[in-house]
Amino acid sequence: MTLAPKHSLKPLPLSGRLLLIGLLCATAGPAMSQGQQTPAQQATRAATRADDTMRRPGEDDDRVHLVIGLVSNYSPEYSGSDKMGHAFAPAARIDWRGYSISRSSVTRASVRGNRVSETGLAGPLWHLDRFSFGLGLSINRGRDVDEDDLAKGLKPLRGTLIGRLRLRYDLTRSIQLQARLVGDILGRQGGFEIPFGIGWQRPLSKRLLLSADAGVTWANSNSLRNSYGIGEREHAASGLPLYDPGSGLREFGVSVGLTGEPSKHWIWVARASATRLTGPAARSPIVKRHLMPSLLVGAAYRFSL
Repeated sequence: MTLAPKHSLKPLPLSGRLLLIGLLCATAGPAMSQGQQTPAQQATRAATRADDTMRRPGEDDDRVHLVIGLVSNYSPEYSGSDKMGHAFAPAARIDWRGYSISRSSVTRASVRGNRVSETGLAGPLWHLDRFSFGLGLSINRGRDVDEDDLAKGLKPLRGTLIGRLRLRYDLTRSIQLQARLVGDILGRQGGFEIPFGIGWQRPLSKRLLLSADAGVTWANSNSLRNSYGIGEREHAASGLPLYDPGSGLREFGVSVGLTGEPSKHWIWVARASATRLTGPAARSPIVKRHLMPSLLVGAAYRFSL
């Protein structure tokens, strides 16, 4: 991530206009995932989100930056599941003057043959001294469920348009406070959530970066109901008791990762994470395990025109 503000925030090694496999850390949280993250959906997020590009007004780069990558993720089949699954996610991204569009699609590990795809548009993080902010949009294609999903208590979700307000404050050149407001603009899913936390990074060498983060996510009742609620249809299909959660903290998360840059064009990432459900989410009948580990590895090729 390139840091160029005042107060001696020097660029870090492993910077660059795009660190292509930007991992969504626990502080960022699942972007309107409604808590039901399949391994494939988590891999998709990791492959499509590049590190936020720090910019000042007037700092323009006329080149077009492109990225092609592949990420593999091993994690619970859904948020609260006691079964693990594995998935791959190919992805592509185009970036110009800090504005980007990305698309990826993968096969869900928990539902054979069902595909999940997302398209996102994001602007740069504009900053004044140590404070930064930016906006973003993405298409959430919802969730299709089959008989097996219904038997687990999962419910279908309509596709919608997701908006994001990103905020960041740089405490030092290596420590940042982060927060996001993520909401359903069209009201088809009706949820919004606020992930916030702290991130840290330390160069181990000119081509190897260690990073860690910790954070929490608050979600409103609609978001938690979509993720963990049991309605009449789910009750009839699964036999689980009816459950209507209210708003509250959904989860705590921590992660640690390594990012390597063996050459000008190639980059690789490995990250281990752990998330613990809490509050209304943890009390849901669909939750079989509160503490959920995950492991993500990936690589990408980047070039500019």
